[in-house]
Amino acid sequence: MKLLILLIFCTATSVASAARVAVVNSNQAKIFSDMTMDSPIGYVRGGKVIKVGEKTRMKGTIVPIIVSGRIAYIQIKDIRFVEDEDQIYSPKITEHNIDNSQFHVDDSLKDNNHVIIQMGQYSLGQNWTNLSEQAGDTSTSALTYYNIMLEHRSPIKSFGFGFGGSIYSVSQPKVQLAAFSFNAQIYWSPLKFSWFSVDLLLGGMLSLDTRVKVTEVEGTTQGNFYGWFFGPQARIFPEKKIGFTLGFGYKRIIVSGIKKIILADNSEGSLDLLSGVHAYGGMSYRF
Repeated sequence: MKLLILLIFCTATSVASAARVAVVNSNQAKIFSDMTMDSPIGYVRGGKVIKVGEKTRMKGTIVPIIVSGRIAYIQIKDIRFVEDEDQIYSPKITEHNIDNSQFHVDDSLKDNNHVIIQMGQYSLGQNWTNLSEQAGDTSTSALTYYNIMLEHRSPIKSFGFGFGGSIYSVSQPKVQLAAFSFNAQIYWSPLKFSWFSVDLLLGGMLSLDTRVKVTEVEGTTQGNFYGWFFGPQARIFPEKKIGFTLGFGYKRIIVSGIKKIILADNSEGSLDLLSGVHAYGGMSYRF
């Protein structure tokens, strides 16, 4: 990992050192995080003097530039390189005029949005085990859930957020559970590259429709829940059109309204807490 960080640092340093001076000749030149120009991260206004890399990319249409300590790209059509002879006619273009901090990092909600689809499993904890044993199940199953999230994350920032919904289901011979919840989450990325990142997640969830069914008894018991979750998550190709996610963590769900579950022998069971470890995987699509 140290070698990887050193390589990235050296790459950024080489871009900064092997640089040319340019003047922005369009009203507003967009800056992109990727060479395919799919992820705009900001802009620089016309007339500004900037430093760009010497080597062009993508068949001579873009050049690299350093923004907030990382490599970004600007289109050649938006700039004019300052040659030596320009200094004769424009002596004001000197090292003191060059300031790459003048870039406007624009985290627009219109850009860098992703749809996330995930599937995972969740160990429900001791309360579910107790209810299962009361109902007559000899073993318990992990709950399966499906997430669909709308997420916003800028390639240039370490924080992001998302919201969406989840469907939960667990089916055992004697007792079953099904629910739908609304979710929201925030995350911080302590390790972030264009091809790989690690996030620390914190989120909450709310369900207004949680149902428990005892298979040998007619009807269902209906309630709701709220809860929270946290844990680490890895992303593969986080800035590409299609990426992948893998994660695990801890969930704690507080259940209400399901205090009297009628069992087959006419006794009563209850369910007020679900807690345990969960793991999931999925894919993302940037639009």
